[in-house]
Amino acid sequence: MKILSGMKGVKVSEHPRSSNSIILSSENRVDFQEKVHSLLKKNRMKFVKKVVSSLSSFPSTVVTMEKKTINVVYKPLRSGGSGAGAALTKLTESAQCLYAALAFKLKRDLTKRDISKKNFNLVSNSVFVDEKWENMMNLPDEWVDSCVRGANLLRKKFKGSFTFHRGSSEVESIESHFESLRAAEGLSLNRNKWSPADIYLISKDFKISSIMEQNTILGLNAAMKRELLGKRLIGVSLKKIEGSGKLQEMNLNKKEISISYEGYTLASDSMDGYLNLNVDGKSVKIQFRSFGGESLTGWQGEIKGASANQGKISLGPLNMILQNNGVSTVSTDAASKAKRNDKNVARTISEGMVSLGSWKRSSENEKIVQGESDKWRYSKMQVIELIEILESQNAKKRNKIVNDIYLYASSQSEYSAPYIKLG
Repeated sequence: MKILSGMKGVKVSEHPRSSNSIILSSENRVDFQEKVHSLLKKNRMKFVKKVVSSLSSFPSTVVTMEKKTINVVYKPLRSGGSGAGAALTKLTESAQCLYAALAFKLKRDLTKRDISKKNFNLVSNSVFVDEKWENMMNLPDEWVDSCVRGANLLRKKFKGSFTFHRGSSEVESIESHFESLRAAEGLSLNRNKWSPADIYLISKDFKISSIMEQNTILGLNAAMKRELLGKRLIGVSLKKIEGSGKLQEMNLNKKEISISYEGYTLASDSMDGYLNLNVDGKSVKIQFRSFGGESLTGWQGEIKGASANQGKISLGPLNMILQNNGVSTVSTDAASKAKRNDKNVARTISEGMVSLGSWKRSSENEKIVQGESDKWRYSKMQVIELIEILESQNAKKRNKIVNDIYLYASSQSEYSAPYIKLG
């Protein structure tokens, strides 16, 4: 389309899958789409804004020209500064606040046709996040659907008027107060295990004093529960929504979960080991190993699920649980022992492998241990120690310990605050 050739800040290209489509790539496609529409109106050209799902999840502009139509597809020159990891998390969580705010403002289900600079500007005074506005409006295609679905699920569940927060001063106050209480009580408690909420919906009736006046973690959790049930402070944990998605209330009713220990799996060669559990009649495994790359760090447990990992527990919280249950803790000097790699270390690991049934007794066992990597010894040593601690307890004590481990890793322990899970 010649009419678009003179526009600055845009790259025009043919669509690889559609001969009647062109791609306009710009720094901010929401903003640029409005410029295109203004130009088309000025030149009295007919067009409609339409989602052509085979081309993009972001609304296209379908232009009627004589006897044919042209689909104008908008793409970001770069993914709104998304990158990966923490940067992408910051972008998508902030964008979920923006999309939710618009759904609440419109008081109906959001559609992708609602995505526009004009509409987003309607909610500029109700979104408090730590991401740039232009980045949120330039969300990568694969996250547009997720944020639209998430916004609609939240609107249907929580009627009312809210502001939407990520990284705001209110959120920082809540998280800082948790940290001060955690330190005062001497708890080895990860903030994300206390509350994995990524964003908060806050009503005008919420008073931060209801949180700040609490003097214990359990008191804080009770206050968070009151505020959530009163729809004044709603913490939401986010996952990318691939299908229709769902909302789950976590830690509100504290429903009793049946958890029992069903032994262990200790591979003869790999560095890991598993605790085998029965959780409400279903088999669940918690894998313990080092997740620290090549460094001798990052030993932790991770709940394994059918579709995704379900939570983690690191060494500090694990030892807190063991100590609270009156049993021995896992040693914290495994890294130095693994590097030392002397006969005592080799004997400890090889004897553990034999006594736990993974190796047959052999004069070569210690040589095998010494021939493994430092990381293997670091990880295996702690796996063996944990299993030996559990196996030395009676059945009642074992069940209590794995109950605490599972609930902590899945953010459902008595120290976990209530929240809404969206995904």
